[in-house]
Amino acid sequence: MVEMVTIVSIIGVIAAIAIPSMSEVSTKSKNVLATHRQELLNSALNQMAMAGRFISNSPQISSASDEQLIVMTLQIRDENLVGSPFLVTTYAPKSSSDPTTYRLRYTGQRFELLAPQQAGVGLKIDFDGSDMGPSRVFPPNFRPFGS
Repeated sequence: MVEMVTIVSIIGVIAAIAIPSMSEVSTKSKNVLATHRQELLNSALNQMAMAGRFISNSPQISSASDEQLIVMTLQIRDENLVGSPFLVTTYAPKSSSDPTTYRLRYTGQRFELLAPQQAGVGLKIDFDGSDMGPSRVFPPNFRPFGS
């Protein structure tokens, strides 16, 4: 009986040390993944600019419609732009204003990361892969951003 109480006590001490550490690791890894997604989108914008098309405008901070249109513009194959599409066509983020999530907001020239507790609307970063899916199909009348 004494041995069992000792083992349970040791497990309790180990759990008290490990659980907060795991929470911190989870938060840091989410921040790294969110920063990577931001760099991915900004890199696609840079590649498009090097191909000759620049996306620059006054952002709409009350909705994520610009962000959605920019993502689609980066995903479409344009015969006039060498290297297009600049972003994988399986990326399909949803818009969100939930301050408990990571979001990407377009600033007029770049994407910035909105961390939890920051207000704002942007593209929600999902860590479960639900923002990836089948390749996007564009409507026949789709007009890329800036054209």
